[in-house]
Amino acid sequence: MVKNVMHLLRMAAAGILLATSSGAGAQDGGVASMPQNLAWTMPAPRDALLQKGSAYFSGATGNFVNRESMRANGAVIHADVAVAGANADAQPDLASQFSYVFGGVPDAETGLPEGQKLFSACEVHNCVGNRAFLVTDSTGESVQSAGFLSVKCAVGASFQKSEKPLPSSCDTVPTLTIFYPDHAARQKALSLEIIKWARTKVAENKQSDRFRVEEKFLH
Repeated sequence: MVKNVMHLLRMAAAGILLATSSGAGAQDGGVASMPQNLAWTMPAPRDALLQKGSAYFSGATGNFVNRESMRANGAVIHADVAVAGANADAQPDLASQFSYVFGGVPDAETGLPEGQKLFSACEVHNCVGNRAFLVTDSTGESVQSAGFLSVKCAVGASFQKSEKPLPSSCDTVPTLTIFYPDHAARQKALSLEIIKWARTKVAENKQSDRFRVEEKFLH
């Protein structure tokens, strides 16, 4: 279970919501084409990053990706198995949610000032609603942080990018959730770089000029 600790990060004069520019040449939140080769400098294939992300979130649960969307696409949610008598409010495991989104449409690799690499991808046909990221050290071996940039919806709500306005059970702005293993592993400078990355992605969507930021700890 994710430890129930959350920090709202602040930038400059800071509020709870962070403003962004509208961004030219955005894609209206969709996916124009499926990139075939983004030339990630990571020597291992994306499967290796998926495995690292799954291991990073192993044992943690929470509701960060719309479960109805995952079911519709045939994704497996280990903590929400469809069996008779299953608890409808059961929290799905984060490893499955990460793998589902990160296994979608990949973004270009982002190099960070301290040498880390940020890799990200979004759900196919729903880049506005669900995006996942993973930050490694310069070698790509060690995961330093991972998380989601997503529009949070209540359990059972189905988010579709074509729906305007959003269903009342879904947030009107996305939330950037940054996960660290524990408090000791938190890097303030890294969080700020992840926020900068998220700002560019939210601007590309052209759906909202703001987003929430939270930090959580897995242990």
